[in-house]
Amino acid sequence: MPRPLPLVLLLAACLLFNANTYGFTASHTQGDPGEDALGTVHFSTSCSAEVQPQFNRAIALLHSFWFQAAIDAFEEVLEVDSSCGISYWGIALA
Repeated sequence: MPRPLPLVLLLAACLLFNANTYGFTASHTQGDPGEDALGTVHFSTSCSAEVQPQFNRAIALLHSFWFQAAIDAFEEVLEVDSSCGISYWGIALA
């Protein structure tokens, strides 16, 4: 018959790990980072030249793990250029 103590310790370790991971993700989804925090990105697309800077910012947000801000930025791109299909990819990836 297995001993209950190692099983209880394993369960406690799993619960602590999950709580710690949630704390990191929850704090990073608040607000919107400044331009200095993102760096520079250039991602060539077939979208209109008008939305290219917005799209680059959305990609930078995505690559910096600002998922909700990236979704919002991709949606703004689609409002200006609804034929920019790669923005849907960005939303799905985020």
